[in-house]
Formats: sequence, structure tokens, C-alpha cells
Amino acid sequence: MNQRILSCIFILMILLTAIPQASANTESRAYLLEQALLQQLHATIYQSLQELYQEEYPQFDEVKIINIESYITGNILFPTDAGRKASASGGATVYNITVEVKAIHHDEIVQMVMNNEQEGYMYTVKDLKTRKLVD
Repeated sequence: MNQRILSCIFILMILLTAIPQASANTESRAYLLEQALLQQLHATIYQSLQELYQEEYPQFDEVKIINIESYITGNILFPTDAGRKASASGGATVYNITVEVKAIHHDEIVQMVMNNEQEGYMYTVKDLKTRKLVD
């Protein structure tokens, strides 16, 4: 009888410790990957907003990735995009990442297209568009 009670208590303890772990991991992998990438792009986003609005400390919110595309540059074996310069010999993968942010004090949505085509694979803004927020 004591062994049965101890077994039930042991199973109950296992179940109770498993519940917080399952509920703590509710964020999807895709969401976490997007947040990690946005964290890496934060400095470029911030600098672009500084230049756009001529502000030392631009305030923005609701940052999200709306599109990602990729292509290979300067690939010698498959010269489909031979006109582009490659930052690595034999071709390099370039990612075009389109990000949208809400510029708080300007009531605008800023859309930036960034890519890593420059040498060193650092992301730079290639296109920037603004549009007024619609209430």
C-alpha cells in the first residue's frame, strides 16, 4: 500500500514539473527566428530611421519582417545572374529582407528592403518607402 502511494506521489510530481515547461515554450520556432533576425537588423533599422527623420533617437514600434527572398551572385557554374558582383568567390547567397516599422512620432509606416550583397555580408538598406498610417 505504501509503495502504491509513493508511486502515485512520484507520478504526480513528474506531471506537475512537466506542466510549466510545456507552457513556457509556447512561442513558435518561426516567431523566435524572426525575433532573432530582427535583433541582428536593429542597428541598421535604427540608423536608417535616424537618417530619414534627422533625429538622434528615433522612436519606432511594431517591427516585422514581411518578405524574405534570396539569390546567388556571381555563380560561375550557373551564370544566371552573372552581372551582379559577388562578395565571395564562386557565388554567395544574398538575402533581400523587407522590414516594416511604425515611426511613432511621424504616424508613418516605414518599409525597408535590406540585403547582404555588400562585402562583409553586412545588411544595408537598398530601398526605403514611407506611407501615412491609416486610422
